Amino acid sequence: MFKKFSRAWKIAIMCWKVLKLDKELIVFPILSLISCGLVAAGIFAPLLLSDNVEGLFVLFSPIDEEGNLSIAAIAFDFAVYFVFYFIMIFFN
Repeated sequence: MFKKFSRAWKIAIMCWKVLKLDKELIVFPILSLISCGLVAAGIFAPLLLSDNVEGLFVLFSPIDEEGNLSIAAIAFDFAVYFVFYFIMIFFN
């Protein structure tokens, strides 16, 4: 286990050295973080600002109160998943 941690630490140090040599590389992860944050804020802000806190759980839960699958919730979850992964892959 310590060998894996040691190897990961060495890789992290090498990555840090590369970033110190070419500082422009850090722009893309920062843009990805900002984009994902804006998408998350666009999804969660209306729900959190409203008085319906339970709506947050209903929106993401694929199973409704009666135990049936909600196609709308599954489609919404997939769309959110797709948008976040598109942003991450685009900035990679």
